[in-house]
Amino acid sequence: MTPNPHESDTHRFREDGDHRASSAPRPGWMGPAVFTLLLGVVVWLGYSVARRITGMTGPTPRHMYRDFFEFFSGAEAMLQGKDIYEAGALGYIYPPLLAFLLMPIATLGLPAAAWAWLGVQVVVYTAALWLGAKEIHRRFGLPLDALSVCGLILLALLLNIDKLRSELNMQQSNGILLLSFVLGLKWLDRRPVLCGLALAFGANLKYLTLIALPYLLIRRRWKAAGSLVVGTVAFALLPALYLGWETNLEYISRAFGGLGHLVSDVETGDASAKVFDADFGLSVPAFAARFFGEAGQTTISLGFVLLVGGVYCAAAWAIYLKRRTPLLAKRGGDAERREPAPGIVAIEWAGLMILALAFSPQTNSRHFVILLLPGMVAVALLSVHKHRASAWPLIIGCVVLVAGMSLPPGGQASEAAVDRWRSVSGSTWCMLFWYLTILWTGLGRVGWHRESATS
Repeated sequence: MTPNPHESDTHRFREDGDHRASSAPRPGWMGPAVFTLLLGVVVWLGYSVARRITGMTGPTPRHMYRDFFEFFSGAEAMLQGKDIYEAGALGYIYPPLLAFLLMPIATLGLPAAAWAWLGVQVVVYTAALWLGAKEIHRRFGLPLDALSVCGLILLALLLNIDKLRSELNMQQSNGILLLSFVLGLKWLDRRPVLCGLALAFGANLKYLTLIALPYLLIRRRWKAAGSLVVGTVAFALLPALYLGWETNLEYISRAFGGLGHLVSDVETGDASAKVFDADFGLSVPAFAARFFGEAGQTTISLGFVLLVGGVYCAAAWAIYLKRRTPLLAKRGGDAERREPAPGIVAIEWAGLMILALAFSPQTNSRHFVILLLPGMVAVALLSVHKHRASAWPLIIGCVVLVAGMSLPPGGQASEAAVDRWRSVSGSTWCMLFWYLTILWTGLGRVGWHRESATS
């Protein structure tokens, strides 16, 4: 059988990190500038978060330690043999795995445990940003040197810096979801079983990573899909080592049973059902719940969500057709490892994350921190010079995203405007528009029709 030289090139690029992008000479000041700016962003983040933690005051531990108080309370209750879904102020609402994993630091007491959790977050975000930036560069054939990777991280941080600061201040767990998505993309081609396990771990903290399952099935990534299913079950059962089978199964039932109330604000008496906040939800279902009333349970609101999803998918499909890029034909299995599919997969992976945020009724402003990976995809696409599709749509999309995430500004003067913007889920509509610009520019720069025209 005659070897395919194009496939051989792809193989070397995948395994050896062959830098096929041209390395144009850089100005001598660029390296120091990038590293200085990145260090400045890190110092600013560290100072902001440390000042809040060291200066924490409030009438209750819940006000002082924010969301981590709920995680800690669940872990503490598990240690004491109490009901984890009756612990905390607002209530622990997650699968039992998070409380199980936090039991060791729960023995330290709340203040020390909060510092330990912050250390975990720093490690998680550092790994997610570094590994994510390298993987995006690899998939788009960009240089893998430290300067290029740090430059991508810096620009992606600037796109979403406010959400990262808010996430760290609130002591949430969305960084683990980000890392799950990053590792899933990194291992998708070369370690599909690990890809599925990474996504499965995230699914047992929050459910967003499960959106990858239909994508993996459609793309005939059987090992990754199977590993995701098996891994989700295995991680869900892991706390049984401490809790016992009966208690663990009860907790799993209550945690996943809360999914049935995701679009409801109705009190059920079950702590696991209190998963949707009509005041802070920023997704399309949350907007529908507010706009049509009755906590999103009406046929009209459900129809509206389906209509928005259908129109959005049709718009994305139209972009594939316009860019002459196959959505299903010539895709799947081994074809996903040959150029230009690796870059297109990265674009589609970003789309999965954005759709998960846009259509999950739980989404609030802190969840938007996982846009760091789609942000790296967007910034990398502006550096791809293989084909000169116009960058202006994507630049406009990035401006719209930043404006939608940060405006109107906070403070008493604009409080009413902020409330109105949140009530219409404004940041989510901006995010959806942004992804269409990523898709348009991305498929124009790395799209299938460009490769076939030159092959």
